[in-house]
Amino acid sequence: FSSCFIQTNSVAAIPAGLFEHNPLVTTFAYTFDTATSVPSIPTGLFDHNPLVTTFYRCFDQCYSIHSIPAGLFANNTEVTDFGWCFSQAGIYSIPSGLFDTNTKVTSFNQCFGYTPITSIPSGLFANNTEVTNFANCFDHAQNFASIPSGLFSTNTKVTTFEKCFYFDWN
Repeated sequence: FSSCFIQTNSVAAIPAGLFEHNPLVTTFAYTFDTATSVPSIPTGLFDHNPLVTTFYRCFDQCYSIHSIPAGLFANNTEVTDFGWCFSQAGIYSIPSGLFDTNTKVTSFNQCFGYTPITSIPSGLFANNTEVTNFANCFDHAQNFASIPSGLFSTNTKVTTFEKCFYFDWN
């Protein structure tokens, strides 16, 4: 489903169960990238796609999406890449436990960059012990007041946090 609905500005909604008959899918890279009119992500959208390895730029620039359903990636245990997944989306909050079952992830590069998130849940990356890349993860996401204690305490394989919380005031 790579780039399947990219730049589809006329799509008003993602139907529930859209991918339920596609258990062999391995990529959702760019799937809804720049689908600016999509207002929400249905609960359980990826529940039947256990072989997915990447959500790279899946919801990048989806300005109208303001929340992420709890358990969105719960059945996607093979994922290694969440780079740019929600970058530039209208996300205000991140549900607790969003990445709890994604233990093979190596990259969260720019995952929440340029979003209006107001808080980061404690333990968000606690089970992601294979991560090596948090570069730009919260780049230009300046609306939260604090960073949870121990946010990266279990991520001992990380090699880059470059500009993880970067914001250019100019």
